[in-house]
Amino acid sequence: MAAYDVLVQVPEAPINETLTWGTDTIVADDGTVTTASYLQLPKRSWKGNFSFDTEADLRYHLAASFRKFKGLFNFPLRHMGVIAKAKIAIGASVIYCNTARTDFRAGMSVFIWSSSTFETKIIDEVNADNITLTTVTTNAYYRGYVCPVVEVYSANMASTVRRPINSQATASFNFFQNGFQSPFLNPEDEVALAAYDGLPLLNRRGFGAEFGQALDTGLEVADYGGVPAFRSRWLAPQKAKTLLFKSPRTFDPDDWKFWLSFFDYCLGSTNPFYLPTWRDDVEVFAVPASGGNQITLQGHEYLDHYWPVAAYHNFVVTKPDGTQHFATASAIANVAGNDRLTFAPAVPAGDWSGSSFSFLLKCRIDDDTVAIEHRGGNSVVTLNLRTTD
Repeated sequence: MAAYDVLVQVPEAPINETLTWGTDTIVADDGTVTTASYLQLPKRSWKGNFSFDTEADLRYHLAASFRKFKGLFNFPLRHMGVIAKAKIAIGASVIYCNTARTDFRAGMSVFIWSSSTFETKIIDEVNADNITLTTVTTNAYYRGYVCPVVEVYSANMASTVRRPINSQATASFNFFQNGFQSPFLNPEDEVALAAYDGLPLLNRRGFGAEFGQALDTGLEVADYGGVPAFRSRWLAPQKAKTLLFKSPRTFDPDDWKFWLSFFDYCLGSTNPFYLPTWRDDVEVFAVPASGGNQITLQGHEYLDHYWPVAAYHNFVVTKPDGTQHFATASAIANVAGNDRLTFAPAVPAGDWSGSSFSFLLKCRIDDDTVAIEHRGGNSVVTLNLRTTD
């Protein structure tokens, strides 16, 4: 192994990963929005910090900063690491581990470490409970860890803050993957996304204490002599908001596979999807009957504010036990001072007492970027979203 080919220091938590597709968004004069992604695979980058407790670690980092200037080096994705299930002996060609909890692929480099001992090998084959290597290990690891390795470059690796004590220092990093991970989604990890009306459903609840929302009108104002003229190419105002989603990546690999499949579908800002609001948007006066296709909403709030905009014809009826039914309203009628909606498809047979009414909004990723904060066994996905209708 050439000197400084692998960045061996352990980053502090969290590690922030960013996926970017380079989507171009064009709004025509008639309000039609066209999107096109220049990249079919996302550009991946990682940001974070190092904290050095020994002079040897600090000197290694500083030397690597100079030696790898304008060069490529390997960055172990330790947040994707797993513990070997058995001791790794000298000359081992098989490492037993839970491959479902990480992203190993044949031909990929794998980083093996324990304490201050480490080495990099090439994966020959990935199996359910082990990986095989193209060459045998040169060290022994009693409690070994293994993780994927990516080839990266950086323009600011030398950003370091030193303290009066020589052995204490911190450094930030911003690494970009050299090339792309192809395919981005391992075919074995692809999951079918639930869909409605031909589009996937992001049927996950965001978390947080506050849920801010901005109304974007797209207005262009020309003021000549104090007489303003207003123009907007949009057919309706768009709502923009940021949502955070938590995924137990390590302990629920299937949930993380959902997110990877969702990212792969979206292609940044290119492809739209449906997102429930997860709130009681309009008060329900009368729930649907068993197998019925009508719901009555309190008063005329829906008729006055939402019915004129087609985007609000899609909605979700949710039972107290969490059972959901997705539907589209086709007609509205005034029944004793309330709004009765006729919709399709009809609800399944059963008792819908206590159900709530929420909008189902067509959205896309607003800024072409997926931000992921990896912390321990969990990851937090941040999405800046925008309605499209």
